[in-house]
This record gives sequence, structure tokens and C-alpha cells, in this order.
Amino acid sequence: MKNATACWQSVREDREWCEITVLSLQGDAKHDEIINDLEKNRDDPAGLSSFLQTLATRSMTDRSELTPEFAQALRQMPEVIKSFEKYTVECVDRFLEAANGAERFSDLQQESFACSIGKATGWLRMSYKVRDILFVLAVAPHV
Repeated sequence: MKNATACWQSVREDREWCEITVLSLQGDAKHDEIINDLEKNRDDPAGLSSFLQTLATRSMTDRSELTPEFAQALRQMPEVIKSFEKYTVECVDRFLEAANGAERFSDLQQESFACSIGKATGWLRMSYKVRDILFVLAVAPHV
């Protein structure tokens, strides 16, 4: 069994469930593609926002059982991602720098956005709150 190296988690705050959509597995080319797209867009807020929106909608809209609430939150997600472009760029930049040995940074926390980089693992974790659903992107550093 291989470990996931990138995924989206969907967490409902009023219920005890989360759903995980795996984007890449250890050793596959998809993880490299994700890291390369983050690198390519690290200084381009609109480009990074567009990449994350596409990554989210492509990976989560083909689920067979989308509830109306989830579908509506997913439709609103691009707007929420766009509204935090400035913080997303900072977060991704710090993640990429940390993978190159730069000093870790303090977590970012906004009303509907949070970002952290695992101190031990180096994993990027960005979360966007849309309605009562928390969408969390987790990405392993490039090794």
C-alpha cells in the first residue's frame, strides 16, 4: 500500500465525518505535477487561485453522492479561495521555502482560511471554510 502525498479533505463541522479525496500517491508523477504547479504559480495570486480552484472542483465534483449542501459549498469554493489569494500565496511560498530548509513560519489564521506547515513532516495544510464545510488541502513536501 502506498501513502497519499496530496489530498483534499471535506469536513462537516456539525457532523462527525470527513471525506478524503486522494490527489496523488507516494512515488507517482501527479505529486510532482502538483508541486511544479505550486512552484510555477507561487508569485501569481490569480494563477495560484485558479490552480487550486481547478484542483478542488475536478477532484470533488465527480463524487457519486453529492448532497445539495455539499454541491452548493463546492460551487462557492472558488470565490472563497479567490478571497484569500494574498494569504494563499504567502502560505505556498513558505511551504516551498521550508522544503528547501528555510525557517518555519507561524500558522496563518483568518476567518475562513487557515494555513500551517507541519513542523515534523513539512506537510502543507490549507483550509477554506465554505458554509459549514471545511475544505482542507494537504500536500507533502517534495523529497
